[in-house]
Amino acid sequence: MNEQLNFNETINNNEKDIKEIELNPNQEVSIENNLLSSREKTMDDFGVGADVLAQVEAGRKKFYILETSNAGDDPIYKGVLGFKVAAKRMNPGYANGIYQMQPKKYDSDRLLVNEDFFASNGYVGYVGIKNGEDVVVGRNHETENFKCDKTVSRDHFMVKTGEDGSISIKNLNPTNPTVLTTREI
Repeated sequence: MNEQLNFNETINNNEKDIKEIELNPNQEVSIENNLLSSREKTMDDFGVGADVLAQVEAGRKKFYILETSNAGDDPIYKGVLGFKVAAKRMNPGYANGIYQMQPKKYDSDRLLVNEDFFASNGYVGYVGIKNGEDVVVGRNHETENFKCDKTVSRDHFMVKTGEDGSISIKNLNPTNPTVLTTREI
């Protein structure tokens, strides 16, 4: 599992449909449900079973939009992500290199996460995204569970969602750049 998260390496850079956009102040870009990284690829590289819709770099901090609603057809799996956890940490009797799955349930169809999310096996570094609600990212909007560093502006960007599940990223006029990485339609 990679220690440093970098979807620019995870996704195949030779793919022509991957786009990086440096957003202008107040620019809004719609994100389609075209996956940047599949559940299987994200599990292999980062140890979490979630489809990645987009990566947003705000200052020097990277954020990812994860799709959690398609874990399975059974409603019991809605919002459940599996984390690949070293079995030795779960049970000291296991040898190194053996992993087991640790499920964690979230109450939303999408999550906005930062690197802390992957390092903590999903316990910190996330905010749930529900249809029809907007999430603002910035130092003014930190919680105990979701922190930003000093390169992220007080009101850096917003994740906007429609009642129909549509999603977009709106730059809010930050001091440092906002770069969106997603897959073109």
